Amino acid sequence: MRAPYGLDVIESCMGCKTSRDGYFCRFSLPVLRSVDAASYHSVMPSGALLFVEGQTPRGVYVLC
Repeated sequence: MRAPYGLDVIESCMGCKTSRDGYFCRFSLPVLRSVDAASYHSVMPSGALLFVEGQTPRGVYVLC
């Protein structure tokens, strides 16, 4: 499925096509399932503003 700006929508770490060595991509399947269960995935275009200085944190961002 495509999002605005022609970006692919990634619903799950388990099915991510941009998987690479290192970081979160090589976790074991049980850990990836836990990450998926506890996370919210969103797709944003390059240059999108994620947060501003002084803003109360709303979570942790993992950028792929």
